[in-house]
Amino acid sequence: MTHSIGVVQWRVRGAWLGLMALSAVAPSSGQGVQVYDMITAGLPSNTVRAILPLADGDVWAGTDWGLCHFDGTDWEVLQVGTSGLPENDIRSLALDSSGVLWVGTFSAGLVRYDAGAASWTVYNAQNSGLPADQVRALHVDPWGHLWVGTPNGLARFDGALWQVFDDSPNSYAGLILPGSNITEVIVRPDSVAVIGTVNGGFVYLASTGVTFFNTFNDGLPDNTALGIAIDQAGDRWSACPAGALLRHAGSYQGGVWNQYSSLNSFIPSNSLNDVAIDAADRKIIATQNAGLAIFEGLNTWSVFNSNNSDLPDDEVLTVTVDPVDGIWAGTATGGLVHIASPSGVPGPHQNSTFRYSWSEDGRSIQLFGRDVDKVLHAEILDAAGRSALNGLLPVQGRVILDGLELAPGIYLLALSDRLGHVLGMIRIPIG
Repeated sequence: MTHSIGVVQWRVRGAWLGLMALSAVAPSSGQGVQVYDMITAGLPSNTVRAILPLADGDVWAGTDWGLCHFDGTDWEVLQVGTSGLPENDIRSLALDSSGVLWVGTFSAGLVRYDAGAASWTVYNAQNSGLPADQVRALHVDPWGHLWVGTPNGLARFDGALWQVFDDSPNSYAGLILPGSNITEVIVRPDSVAVIGTVNGGFVYLASTGVTFFNTFNDGLPDNTALGIAIDQAGDRWSACPAGALLRHAGSYQGGVWNQYSSLNSFIPSNSLNDVAIDAADRKIIATQNAGLAIFEGLNTWSVFNSNNSDLPDDEVLTVTVDPVDGIWAGTATGGLVHIASPSGVPGPHQNSTFRYSWSEDGRSIQLFGRDVDKVLHAEILDAAGRSALNGLLPVQGRVILDGLELAPGIYLLALSDRLGHVLGMIRIPIG
């Protein structure tokens, strides 16, 4: 293991996996948050699993009870019986260069919708080369090919020919994937497909071969990637359901891996559903239980949740960046949310939601803030983010620091709730 200031790394099959050092977090106000749900917008369901904002300001949203279209003023709901949809449970959306909308359903295949021609076409496993009727991911590559992620493999469709990549010997061109349950796909300008899977690791598909990283071979903390994104430097980011946020920098055949978790950053949860990256290169992260996290770089985080903002639900299923303004998020029970930017995202605040004062004898500190009653665990970290002392148990916001055998210096006091979620950090001098 190689130690350096601010990062802990270890080698994994020609790459490095690192744990990034602790950062500053900002609580978010409710500014700029707009909620569209069954009451305010007439959505057919408050469960939103797919969002497609367009450059003209229109927005498509897929719910578990219909497809919705927003023209900036009014909402239109398309369902079985009132459209060519074969099912109401919508899981993925994409728009091709011709303006055709592609819709992935939970169990009824893939739908092509040409609004200009009022034409609907359904592709399923029975009438086409689609490998399964559940369509989890859709992506249009730079050459206009449609990529379709299903539980039975990844398909590439040029409008006539289907090419299916999976974990069987029959995989197209002999390019065998480590798993067939595909959650996400993005094709880079060099034609390499970046693929997320369920229990199959993180995968790169090129015309010359398949490269993948997983727990067994490379020490990755999670074999599942529910969401992926590529930043302005070309680094790949992965939202994992148990392994938090991963970053893969450098060559896809080696490179450096970093993990951002609640143990080493201000990310509010290790259980993630999705990640997107905006024009400012900020990483927008959808968590399964703690709202939206925004990583702005330079160790700066912001969090939107139901306690500190108007976010209606802390279970965020999907997130995407609006090409016109802001962020769109789909929630499990709270509908569709738009967050304006950049004004909706505050800057860093060193002490998070907490303030403190030393006792007169210098043996303890007293915490102040609205979440003090939630603090049940405290840990002292050194300047490199390493644990210097664990197991401190605050009582009514009071943390006893008397008798600590620590070298003089500046430390971070990490404050957590009963589930181990980091609520905030305070920089304290000792010695």
